[in-house]
This record gives sequence, C-alpha cells and structure tokens, in this order.
Amino acid sequence: TQAAARWSADRETLLRVAERDARLLAKEGVPLAVAFFDLAFAGTAVARGQRERAIPLFERAEQAFAALAMRLHAAVARRRRGELLGGDEGRALIWSCDEWMITEEVRNPERMAAMLAPW
Repeated sequence: TQAAARWSADRETLLRVAERDARLLAKEGVPLAVAFFDLAFAGTAVARGQRERAIPLFERAEQAFAALAMRLHAAVARRRRGELLGGDEGRALIWSCDEWMITEEVRNPERMAAMLAPW
C-alpha cells in the first residue's frame, strides 16, 4: 500500500507539473501553444477522472490544430473526444479519425493517439 500511495502522490505531482508547463507555454500567446495547452489539460483531466471537463478541451484543441493545418493532431484530439463521448457519436468520431489516419499511412491509430495525447 505504501507503493500505491507513493505512486498516487507522484502521479499527482507529475500532472501538476504538466499543467504548469502547459500554462507557461500558453502564456506565449501563440496559437500552436494554446492548442497544446488544451490538449495537455484535456489529458490531465482524463487522468483525474474528469471526463466531462476533458471533452470540450479536446474539442478546442481539435479546432485549434485544424486552424493550424495540423491535421494529425486535430484527428487525435477528435479521436480522444470520441473515446470519451462513447455511444454512436463517439464511435463515429473514432471511426472517421482512424479511417483518415490509415489513409495517411498511420499503421495503428490507437497507438498514435496514445503517443500524441496520453492520458
């Protein structure tokens, strides 16, 4: 149980560090930095079990990345949102992202999402 408690404390520390770094990045005011801020905060929200908080953050990240013509990052944010939404809507988002990624020669869309937007 000590190891579990230590992991939990270390995990929260790491999440806070990630959020702090994302805030510093967003202060730059550069659209790319803001997109990564939303993506990072969505991931930390999911890690804390705050799925409803993460959904609009993933959507904002998706829109920001799309505006920057960063299609892969936009697709990953949309896929993550689909995973959180679930149901028919979520499955449709995941399917459309996976289909697009495969046409772009991404061999494993799920792993790509895990790499670019871990939670």
